Amino acid sequence: MMLSPKEDFKDWIVDNWFHVEDSLGFSISTYLQDNDFDKTDVVDRGDLTEFISERLKEGLLNVIDTYEDFKYE
Repeated sequence: MMLSPKEDFKDWIVDNWFHVEDSLGFSISTYLQDNDFDKTDVVDRGDLTEFISERLKEGLLNVIDTYEDFKYE
């Protein structure tokens, strides 16, 4: 049985979440090495959140780019 793109993407997220976690950990480490960070500073926390969010979005869009175009009839 062929999965719909939505089902396939959900399965990918469940089966490969460790890649997402690894990417988040790497993003945090990279950000903290390259920037001064005060965990009590709202701006610093916002910058870290934005940095992680961009890496996560980039990774998920890369996964979506691997999808073949399907035509369902």
